[in-house]
Amino acid sequence: MKRIKKQAVLESITLLENANEYVTADLQTEELMNILTQCQEAAILTGNDLETQGDSTKELVTMLEEYCELIFQVSQSMDDPESRKQLAQTVRNLLIRLHSKTVELLPEDRKEIVFLPYKASMWDSLESVWKAADADPECDAYVIPIPYYDKNPDGSFREMHYEGDLFPDYVPVIKYDAYDFGQRRPDTVFIHNPYDGANFVTSVHPFFYSDNLKKYTDCLVYIPYFASAGGMSEGQALCPAYIYADYIVIQSEKYIKFYDKSIPKRKFLVLGSPKFDSVIEKCQNPPEIPKEWREKMLLPDGSKKRVFFYNTSIGGMLSDTGRFLKKMEYVFNCFAGKEDVCLLWRPHPLLESTFVSMRASYKPVYDTLKHRFITENIGIYDKTPCMEDTIALSDVYIGDSATSVTSFFGIAGKPLFLFDNTIHTLPMEDSWKYWITHAIRGDQNQYSIIHGNKLFYAPNNDMHFHYLCDLPIQYAGTDYYQRAFAYKGKVFMIPLHAQDILVMDSRQNFHKIQLRREIEKAGAFGGFSYHVNDPRYLFIFPQQYPAMIRLDLDTEEVAYINGVRDYNSTEVDGQKVWAAKWQIDDQVYILNAAGTEIAMIDIHTLEIRIQKVSFNRLLTGIAMEKMDDEILWLIPQEGTVVTRWNRITGETREYDVMIDGLEATDRQHKIPTVKWMLGSFAFYQGKVIIAPNLANKFIELDPESGKVKEWEAPFVAESADQDDYCVNYGVGYFIREVDDWDKFSFYSAPVRKAYWIDLGTKEIRERNVHFDKEEVRKHDPGFSRRSQWMQYGCQEDVFNTLSGMIDGKIAGGQYDKQKQIQSFQEINASPAGDCGKKVYAYIINR
Repeated sequence: MKRIKKQAVLESITLLENANEYVTADLQTEELMNILTQCQEAAILTGNDLETQGDSTKELVTMLEEYCELIFQVSQSMDDPESRKQLAQTVRNLLIRLHSKTVELLPEDRKEIVFLPYKASMWDSLESVWKAADADPECDAYVIPIPYYDKNPDGSFREMHYEGDLFPDYVPVIKYDAYDFGQRRPDTVFIHNPYDGANFVTSVHPFFYSDNLKKYTDCLVYIPYFASAGGMSEGQALCPAYIYADYIVIQSEKYIKFYDKSIPKRKFLVLGSPKFDSVIEKCQNPPEIPKEWREKMLLPDGSKKRVFFYNTSIGGMLSDTGRFLKKMEYVFNCFAGKEDVCLLWRPHPLLESTFVSMRASYKPVYDTLKHRFITENIGIYDKTPCMEDTIALSDVYIGDSATSVTSFFGIAGKPLFLFDNTIHTLPMEDSWKYWITHAIRGDQNQYSIIHGNKLFYAPNNDMHFHYLCDLPIQYAGTDYYQRAFAYKGKVFMIPLHAQDILVMDSRQNFHKIQLRREIEKAGAFGGFSYHVNDPRYLFIFPQQYPAMIRLDLDTEEVAYINGVRDYNSTEVDGQKVWAAKWQIDDQVYILNAAGTEIAMIDIHTLEIRIQKVSFNRLLTGIAMEKMDDEILWLIPQEGTVVTRWNRITGETREYDVMIDGLEATDRQHKIPTVKWMLGSFAFYQGKVIIAPNLANKFIELDPESGKVKEWEAPFVAESADQDDYCVNYGVGYFIREVDDWDKFSFYSAPVRKAYWIDLGTKEIRERNVHFDKEEVRKHDPGFSRRSQWMQYGCQEDVFNTLSGMIDGKIAGGQYDKQKQIQSFQEINASPAGDCGKKVYAYIINR
């Protein structure tokens, strides 16, 4: 039966009443006939709709038929104004009676709302709104699970899925082909899939794409199928459904900034997330433990074990699939044989489909691990549709940080132990030293930032560091500031993720130089530059931030230099590649990725000049034999051809430094490569010594003759990791002392040590860098506020291992449930768990 809206019928009658005024007006015959035709068509359409309701509307249909007859008579009286006047009065009286009878016979309009979930496991993103609608006696709420398809790599549809039989028993579902959208025209439609056909892995049936649904409803509402612990991926910034949706429900005000600026702010309903409603309700009223889980989840005395919820996310898998799978194996090994705790593994519902579509070669490895987990009875393999039930029965979250599941545990006040997927073993005795390697530099060796916000200090400037203070920031996550830079009695903290510069005076008082807030994601800056002989101006290079920063260290004034960000870095095979850049005299130079242009910035006027060059390849570093030299050596990102360039004359000479036995290995994929082979340069008596990056040999080049040979280094040319806690990016690098350019040391990455080296005799002695291990351990953040993207949790590291978490041994901050709940309230506009009620109330009363 077609749905008839009383208000719509009354509005149609009102239109007919208004049109009747034209019957006696002084109009051209053709114009009046056009109006009469439209009136008759409208009356017929309304009558046809009313006929579908049966005998209850028969009287109304008869009156509309009478109206059509009168309109016909008017059309026959075009030359008789008096007759038209009498007919118009008759029509007016009929329409008054029709309006009155419609009010009497038609029932009051009921709101009709449709919910279109596609995966049962994502029903929680709509459920609390449905509950509010279902509880309203004046609303008809329909849950219509819709079919979806897996996609082949070419984007074509593969297998169809329909999960209507997986919804909770208390949710009445209607088959998607049993509801006629054209006949029913629901008042509101709720969806939780924003992608339409733009997802690479799955697609709902095209009928249910947002552009098509909008044809059948006056109000289309998108509620995200995910929730977030503080950030949002760029892929969610602009999806097809945002264009056609009338409203988008978001967790809190802070999330508006993550969406594309083209989306009108009026669309956002800042009301929380129904997913949070479900978690809060379930955790307050936990379900019964399923019978098939009881043996693994309960101790012999009937008490419940501590249950660790292991989440394997799609993002974690795609970012580095090999390490992700090694991490799975490590987790299983840590829990195998543990009788006092329970590991509950719940993969992302689309994880296996994503393996098939995007990482097919790794799927057999995943299948083997899954088979082992199940057959060896390591824990519970959770494939139930309701994740909230599982969360309510779990005690601790372990897994990736960049996943919505962390937010559920966060608002529920359950500990979050956040994985580092590069860690697959327990730490060795010296593994902790990976935190201190950045203290070894050729300059500014008196201050070092550890753990992200702990400032360490070498009072005698002898690289013997001790804890000085915490930086005054609310987050303990790493890399808000990349370096501490001392200048004229002050220490400047140079930002990486932060969008400000911290300044500490001699009394350890801090103040902040606030930069313009331009972005909401990590990685604002990358690298900085100053001139050794005149360090007044400090240049901070942009990564995601739109401008380069010049900081006047004397006045603390900030200048913004636009138009150079794209020079500073590029993406190669999904990896960030930094541009070659240097500073000479009064100029900062940045060579673009293509090797075709150099941006030259005057440090005083900030004027930018562009110099055309013809290197025509990606060059990632430079070296100079003497300070402010006119000769620069350029390091290639690929291959073994280095370039000697005279920046004054423009003259270039290329040298292929390939030697017998030189080869390199891609450290991530464990395959031969010709990329990132070469690293840093050192200079000695007219010779150039080239340290390998991923290659296996040091090289000596004679620039005059062009001859190359292996340089027998007193170090091992090896880039393999000593352990998982220090992932090396290469063999190591030469360090040049800024106050003595003839003095070099070498940092050996595998052993995490730096050595003074005499390039002539090749004699070496270790640079004495000292941190006290227990002091560093003591100041580990442990459980803490991590960042604006992760409100609270404990990051896996050398002092806080998975085994330690299982055994309850945590260094640094200890778990504080109230702190966690309070921190996560920042990302949930409805901490009472009433988002669904608020959304329904808004929509119904709009």
